[in-house]
Amino acid sequence: MGWKIQVKKEKYRIYSTVVDKYISKFMTKDELISFLFWHKFEKFIQNILEDDITFPNGWTNKETEKRMFCDKGKHDEFYNLIKDRKLMYNEFFNRMKDLGISISLKNDKNINLHN
Repeated sequence: MGWKIQVKKEKYRIYSTVVDKYISKFMTKDELISFLFWHKFEKFIQNILEDDITFPNGWTNKETEKRMFCDKGKHDEFYNLIKDRKLMYNEFFNRMKDLGISISLKNDKNINLHN
């Protein structure tokens, strides 16, 4: 991740060296921390969904020492899912529920943030 921070009078914005442009507006420190939380939380969700959908892709078989792959359709399913943020969140929460894990993501006004 090639991110840099520009500071201006105790306000911050993020510059990406990957796309060579600013990817945020100027924010306070608390707003920036919130921005980083949501960015990392979405990456966490994407990693969980990728493992769940494409498993055993990338794992090495202990007996054969060969790398295992999933079919291309599973990769397509994953990439189509993460294109739509709402769909991605709903799929994550549904898959967690199927595993017996109850997760709720609400703001301070008790509003679900994943719907």
